[in-house]
Amino acid sequence: MVQDQRDVEMTSWPLRVTVLMGIVVALALAGCGEEEEDARREGLGVELGGVTYNVRISRQINPNIPPGDAYYKGPPPPPGEVLFGVFLEACNEDDDRRRSLPVERFQLEDSQGNEYEPLEPREGNPFAYRAEVLAENCIPETDSVAARGPGAVLLFKLPLAALQNRPVELVLAPEGALPEERIELDL
Repeated sequence: MVQDQRDVEMTSWPLRVTVLMGIVVALALAGCGEEEEDARREGLGVELGGVTYNVRISRQINPNIPPGDAYYKGPPPPPGEVLFGVFLEACNEDDDRRRSLPVERFQLEDSQGNEYEPLEPREGNPFAYRAEVLAENCIPETDSVAARGPGAVLLFKLPLAALQNRPVELVLAPEGALPEERIELDL
């Protein structure tokens, strides 16, 4: 009888472990699915008020060498600070092609809650993001130098340490009743 009880215990132990592992894996997969659904990442379009925003690329800008000297003409950042560019496209994707005003207010936010506003674009910069009413067009305009390149740029001056406070998100803050959207940048 004792031997039979040991045999049952020996065979039920692997079964218990297998069932437990199955539950752990199922919970992990269920959690991953929710995260993926909520993730807004660079390279994926985000729709807001009939306009789809797509961050094509984000990167540090060195104004002393090409192509950084084309994106920013001005004094170099002081020691301990960097210029950071977020290159994006904003297109009116609304089915009825109504005139849509894209987001005019952007900011970067790092994992420490620090917020950074973009620099005011300099006059004559063909790469600068400038909000305009969209009907059947995009920012940057289809045949522009910015559209043939990385996109329209939002320039930020950041402390060097902010690049280490990941994730860093681009916050699209529309006026009115629309909720803000966030896009996690690849740093």
